[in-house]
Amino acid sequence: MKSEDLVFKTETPFVGMLVIWINPLNYEEKILLTKDYEKFKIRLPGGGFELKEGDKDLLDTAVRELREETGLRAEKTDFDFIVKFTRPSDQGGEHEKFFFSIIIVQETEPKIIKGKEVRTARWNSKGEIERLIQERQISRDHAEALSVFFKNRKE
Repeated sequence: MKSEDLVFKTETPFVGMLVIWINPLNYEEKILLTKDYEKFKIRLPGGGFELKEGDKDLLDTAVRELREETGLRAEKTDFDFIVKFTRPSDQGGEHEKFFFSIIIVQETEPKIIKGKEVRTARWNSKGEIERLIQERQISRDHAEALSVFFKNRKE
């Protein structure tokens, strides 16, 4: 990960995490998707950069949001950068969204402890995710981040 990947210009950039669970017994991979209470959208776990929460950089936000929304624990060094999007904000100006991946390798499905902002959390196969993207059930930026991740994994 290059330091320029982590530069942000807006006050509260969004950080999303693509959490991949790999079972070493059969190499099955699943990705965690959540649904929030606010918009009932299917999305990747994540949230905004917050100085008041002690975030010094985007990786602090990734570690904190992963713990808050799923109960999973990680270190900053566990994350890999995927992609950054800059979009027009509803309030004017721009909104930045950064997406990272983290891989968990263990034999049993990681137990998810839903945070107060998460309505549901579920492990999904690549085929299930591709269907949800095709049906436009996943938030646009999150679907694009997943597509970039899948494309880069093939190369």
